Amino acid sequence: MQTPRLGVWVIPGLGLFMTGLTLWPAAFRMLCYDRRALQAGQWWRLLTGNWVHFSVYHLLMNLLFIGGVIWFFAPFATVRRWVVLMLWLSVVVGSGLWWFEPGIQVYAGASGVAQGLLTWGLLQQLTRTPVLALLFLLLQWGRIIFEHTPYYHADYLQTWIYVPVAVSAHLLGAVGGLIFVLFQGLMRWLVPVIHGSAMISVKNAE
Repeated sequence: MQTPRLGVWVIPGLGLFMTGLTLWPAAFRMLCYDRRALQAGQWWRLLTGNWVHFSVYHLLMNLLFIGGVIWFFAPFATVRRWVVLMLWLSVVVGSGLWWFEPGIQVYAGASGVAQGLLTWGLLQQLTRTPVLALLFLLLQWGRIIFEHTPYYHADYLQTWIYVPVAVSAHLLGAVGGLIFVLFQGLMRWLVPVIHGSAMISVKNAE
C-alpha cells in the first residue's frame, strides 16, 4: 500500500528538489561539501552536499538509482521513515568524509545515500526472500570492496560527472544503512521491554 504514495510524492518531489538545486549554480556553491567552508563553520554542508550534483548526468544517475530503490522497497517504510532515512544517510556520508577523508576537498552527489538506501532495503528484504536478498547484498558489498582496490578506476565517469567517483562515500552510505537497521532492531526490542516494565510498575502501584 505504500508504493503509490511514495511513487506520487517522494520520488517526483525528490527529483524536482535535486534538479532545481543542480540547475541553480549558486545553490551548488552554497550547499556542496567544501572542506574549507566547513572549517569556517558552514556545517550544513555535511548534510546538503548530498543534494547537489556536478552535472545533470550525475544527477540523473543518482535519481534513477534512488527512485528504483524507493519504488522496490516502498512497502517496508512510510514516507516519513524514508525521509528520515535519507536525512540520516546524508549526515553519515558528510560526517564520514569530514572525519575519515581529509583529502577530499569538495564533494557533491547522492551516490552514498543511494548505497545506504540499497543496503537498508536489502536487509529488510531478507525477511521475505532471504536467498535473493543475500545474493544482492553480497554483490553490492563485493562491488564496494572492489572499488577500494587498485583494480578499480575511479575516473571512468569523469567525462560525465567531471570528477572521479568518491568511492568512500559509497562505503559510508552502506555502513549508514546497516547502522539504521541495527537501530531499528534495537528499538523493536527496547519498546516492548520498556512498555512491559511500565505496566508492571503500574500494577505494583495498584
